[in-house]
Amino acid sequence: MRWFSICVITLLLVVACTQPDPTPVPTPTLTSAPAPTPTPSLTPTPTPTLAPTATPPLPIKEWSLEGIQVDGSTVTVSLRLFVGISVWVTLDGKRSDEVGTIYFPIIEYVFQDVSPGKHAVEVRDVVGHRETAEVVVTSPAAAPTPTPSLTPTPTPTLAPTATPPLPIKEWSLE
Repeated sequence: MRWFSICVITLLLVVACTQPDPTPVPTPTLTSAPAPTPTPSLTPTPTPTLAPTATPPLPIKEWSLEGIQVDGSTVTVSLRLFVGISVWVTLDGKRSDEVGTIYFPIIEYVFQDVSPGKHAVEVRDVVGHRETAEVVVTSPAAAPTPTPSLTPTPTPTLAPTATPPLPIKEWSLE
């Protein structure tokens, strides 16, 4: 084993001694002239850009707008809720007058005495989902005036009955 170690060390010394010497590099001295610097050219300087930040996506919307009905000056907004989440509906920034359910999960938000014209309906939830719609309330049409009739209205005549009517005591099959 000793013999093998001596051979390996000798071989390493032979390889190390046979490599050519590196070329010497002159060392700069204080008396040597500085190397010429290139003249500056018009090169654009890169401006640092901010890395885009990833915003997490919103959770799934847990409601849907079923419809908006207008009946005279009353506006009804119907929402379908998929889970119990806090949702509010506004008409021109005002909350609803009444909230009711036809059958769960449909919730109705009722706005009464709405003035004629265009109005903005906005539905929001606590998560941040938002949906807007526009509704038009028309002015009520004037009731038609009845035209007078010259023919009298017939009055139905009824047969006189006992007060109270007599009970049926016997049945007979005929």
